Amino acid sequence: MPSRENIINFGPGPAMLPTPVLEQASKDLLNYNDTGMSLAEMSHRSSTAAGILKSANSRLRQLLAVPDTHEIIWQQGGGTAQFSMVVYNLVAAYVARGGDVERMTADYLVTGGWSKKAYDEAVRLGVTKVNLVVNTKKDGGPGKFGGIPPVGELKFTERRADVAYVYYCDNETVDGIEFPQGLEGVDPSVPVVCDMSSNILSRKVDVSKFAVIYVPANNLPPSDSILAVFLFISFF
Repeated sequence: MPSRENIINFGPGPAMLPTPVLEQASKDLLNYNDTGMSLAEMSHRSSTAAGILKSANSRLRQLLAVPDTHEIIWQQGGGTAQFSMVVYNLVAAYVARGGDVERMTADYLVTGGWSKKAYDEAVRLGVTKVNLVVNTKKDGGPGKFGGIPPVGELKFTERRADVAYVYYCDNETVDGIEFPQGLEGVDPSVPVVCDMSSNILSRKVDVSKFAVIYVPANNLPPSDSILAVFLFISFF
């Protein structure tokens, strides 16, 4: 058997972690910071848990240069819980800003399985019109999703004042499609929502360009409430 240090995982989902990190995590699972308790056993209201969140927030702000205009929120739930939460919260924000409810539209880019699920949920909820900016699966039928077309071929809603938000998935792990430079062609006044579940911290991101970035531990049903998800929320 190869030693732990010689194993390299190029899988599209779970990433490889350094051995020292896993060794420390295994110790903390039994006795975190000599508290005599596991991380899984202590109260989320305890000062220890609060300290962990404070440290994580501080490091995330530093690593991604998260501006003061954005808040980092931790909550329970898997990635698919955000499909409906995005709709309700961003529609409410649009209405609060004085948007025209009769003309209100949400723009969705479908570039893979995850964004397709998000799009379908927005349509199902029916609280706003949903515009399909692009569907990279040919004719929306069977088969694989294709590459992302040029900006000029994306069919964004023409009247920007009507757009509650634009939604896209930055990296579709199942279908192998990633936006190399992020989403282009969106009016700066339109809130952009992005699912960065699989590529957060893999490169520098200008967080200020986004209204919401959400990053679940895994894209599983919302019933998997033990999974953490953190969001960068702007005060737009």
